[in-house]
Amino acid sequence: MNNLKPKETSMTKQPWLASYANGIPHEINPDAYRSVVDLMEQAMKRFADKPAMRCAGQTLTYADLDRLSRDFAAYLQRASWASRRATASP
Repeated sequence: MNNLKPKETSMTKQPWLASYANGIPHEINPDAYRSVVDLMEQAMKRFADKPAMRCAGQTLTYADLDRLSRDFAAYLQRASWASRRATASP
């Protein structure tokens, strides 16, 4: 029987690859980083002065995003600690 199904390529299985700019690899070496956190920390340092996101006329660099996310994580940790202390009080 003749199979008329189109041949699958990386673009048909992963259509988002078509939107990658030239020079952006389609795959990474998973052994290059100890964890996703390590990958993100290295990216934040490597691209610190580059725009990470734009919204409502504002631009955040990767350094801004790194600082803000660390500040938010610290806030959450303090809030959690304060919550645990309040429930442990007699």
